[in-house]
Amino acid sequence: GHPLDEYAASLRRMRVDTYAEFAHKAKTDGTKAARIAATVTHRQERRSKAGNRFAFIGFSDPTGQFEAICFSDTLTAARELLEPGTSLIVSVEADVEADEVKLRLQGVEALDKAAAAVVQGVQIFVRDAGPIESISKRLERKGKAPVLLTLITDTGREVDVSLGQNFIMTPQIKGALKAVNGVVDVLDL
Repeated sequence: GHPLDEYAASLRRMRVDTYAEFAHKAKTDGTKAARIAATVTHRQERRSKAGNRFAFIGFSDPTGQFEAICFSDTLTAARELLEPGTSLIVSVEADVEADEVKLRLQGVEALDKAAAAVVQGVQIFVRDAGPIESISKRLERKGKAPVLLTLITDTGREVDVSLGQNFIMTPQIKGALKAVNGVVDVLDL
């Protein structure tokens, strides 16, 4: 799979385009700007004749690979995020030349931060109290996501306990909760 696969639900809520969707829109209806979720694959920095730094940044998303030019002001502001392996939301502008989409990077945002801002709670299913301590170690407060703990009894009855509405919930935290020994399932609310 692709590193962005675990963000699929969050990306739908954020209404970001895939590269393939945006490239199609740019070619067919003249769409010039978009927000795309992508993972950095490479960065090649260069210096212009005027002495300004710029870079060609390679990206990948589940629909393919693409490259964007990043001029000095954006490069300076976002250099620490533009490292290979980092997943981002990138703001791009496009020009279509001879059926080729050429992208200019206008801004970047860490995907984890953007996904955490889209409030999405979870329901954690357990069969006994064994995993509760491990669950509590993985939950982070100071967020806005609700968390519901559901105990499945021996008779199959479900008992729900609200843990509150102030948790940070990212795909990584959700994945860590699913990995806790004794957790039956973790579902989006």
